[in-house]
Amino acid sequence: MERVSIGHKLLVNPSLLVLDEPTSDSTAASRLVSTLSVLSRKGRTVLLPMLRPSSRVYRKFDPVLLLAEGSHLAAGVSSD
Repeated sequence: MERVSIGHKLLVNPSLLVLDEPTSDSTAASRLVSTLSVLSRKGRTVLLPMLRPSSRVYRKFDPVLLLAEGSHLAAGVSSD
């Protein structure tokens, strides 16, 4: 997902923000997750699927819901 597309979604100020695989670059993903974390603390719900996030990015998620083939595997905070 391109930065312009993410910025466009943010301009309409949605209460639910769904981003599908927003970036494959680890540094960009880290910055994006940090920004989205701030938005979520301000009341927005953020859904963000990521394939194999780096440990640095994974630790920024709270809470985490792990799914496999549509089934729930685990849920909790990323530090657990």
